[in-house]
Amino acid sequence: MALASLLCHQALADRRPAAEGLTEYYLWISLGGLAGGVFNALLAPVMFSTLLEYPLAIGLAAAAWALTPDPDAPPPATLPEHSMFARLEGLTPSAAPSRFERALWYGVGPFVAGALLFAGVWVRAELPAGVRASGSAALGVAGVLLCFALRRRHGAYALGVAWLLVGATLGLRARAGDVLLHARSFFGTYSVRASGPFHHLQNGTTLHGAQDVRHPTTPITYYHRAGPLAAIFAQVPSLASTVRPRRVAVVGLGTGTLACYGRPGERWTFYEIDPLIVRIAHDPRLFTYLRDCPPTTDVVVGDARLRLAEAPNGTYDLLVLDAFSSDAIPTHLLTREAVALYLAKLRPGGILVVHVSNRYLNLVPVVAELARDARVAGSYGDDVSGESRRHPMISPSVWVVLAHRAAELSAVTRAPGWAALPAGGDLRVWTDDFTDVLSVVKWR
Repeated sequence: MALASLLCHQALADRRPAAEGLTEYYLWISLGGLAGGVFNALLAPVMFSTLLEYPLAIGLAAAAWALTPDPDAPPPATLPEHSMFARLEGLTPSAAPSRFERALWYGVGPFVAGALLFAGVWVRAELPAGVRASGSAALGVAGVLLCFALRRRHGAYALGVAWLLVGATLGLRARAGDVLLHARSFFGTYSVRASGPFHHLQNGTTLHGAQDVRHPTTPITYYHRAGPLAAIFAQVPSLASTVRPRRVAVVGLGTGTLACYGRPGERWTFYEIDPLIVRIAHDPRLFTYLRDCPPTTDVVVGDARLRLAEAPNGTYDLLVLDAFSSDAIPTHLLTREAVALYLAKLRPGGILVVHVSNRYLNLVPVVAELARDARVAGSYGDDVSGESRRHPMISPSVWVVLAHRAAELSAVTRAPGWAALPAGGDLRVWTDDFTDVLSVVKWR
């Protein structure tokens, strides 16, 4: 998508008029930007349940490029007319192509390119582990190269790009199990799928929760009972108290899996910004954690920082930050001001828990700096259970716990995989006015 956008901007720049026509030129660019913004922000979420506008835009960009002549293009080079490669690429201006060649360029070639990419995506789940990545990549690259070979036949190239997009989309759907729901809101696109006994919720390529319908109150994915989160609930003394029912706040609802760590009589409040996620978590055809797990649950819809601010200080024994936008925690939930709000809502002896699992960012140092800035103790835990290698719906995770006193976390720190937060480095504390995502990218 970025490359298609770059090519379109380059084409616009190459076709700019003389100075006297620039006003009209920029007016049309502005109107086009307005139309595109309205379509993406207002119309597409209503019209499509997936991000269909992305492949549509790429296909339209390829078609526009195919149909727009380049007046500055040099005449094509020539190769011997008997060369099939030369005729395929349009490098020889000789006799008109035969019916066979037209079928190859505009029918068979683009279709085969898409079929190869479809196969590359689909067989990734079918091949043995040792050749899974290489076999899938070989098929996908072959499809892309075949499409690239058609690039001088502009119409055929546009068809090839379209078939590549179709092939990739169908391949992803074919290997992902039965679709129970495709839905979209202002905040993202979601799919709920059934794979054997498991229902799982995805936002893009990121798993946001799953449930085994045979064991509806057993937490899985990042929340399984052999992982770091289980150690928090099992080891922190203040959370094991039976003097009074716990009050627990969770920022981010997902499928509601966390409710399985609750006990009868407890009241758990989930803060969720997306009403669509609330409907998904409450639909018993999709997930039943909120219905079947012990605590009484409330869901507050809205931005967590704004809605948490409405709760009285000292309300919660435990506050869990488990909000994700696709694959990352929204940065406004990981700032000095946000942490001050979370700590203010905790009762004396309360615990703040932060889910920092991420494929691309190392967020442990960020939370460590926030802890030092707030003068609280902290520990972090990696999943060392190995359960992700034995269970198809268990994912490794990383969690951080913060408390006003280190003694409240000593039991967690002694659990396998847990350690004190790292010492201070060069990382600057994130605030509402400053975040630096590049500084925590996992470059390797």
